[in-house]
Amino acid sequence: MLYTYTAVITKGTDKCYARVPDIPGCVTTGKNVEDAVVQITDALRACLMVLEAERVPVAPATSRQNIAHSASDILVSISVDIFT
Repeated sequence: MLYTYTAVITKGTDKCYARVPDIPGCVTTGKNVEDAVVQITDALRACLMVLEAERVPVAPATSRQNIAHSASDILVSISVDIFT
């Protein structure tokens, strides 16, 4: 199944923090924005695979304009395909 969620990337002083607010616990860090996007894509895929395997309902994606974030955050659409 194909899932698309919005990830929030926050730049820190020495790394970037990434999270998918719709999926509890889906957080990671990266060396820079590009690495954070790669890392959050992997984290999202892993979280969704676990949710599906455990038959836990997967939250629908919140529309981008309703994602809580600060003005300096970067919002990125992340799509992952999970084969069940």
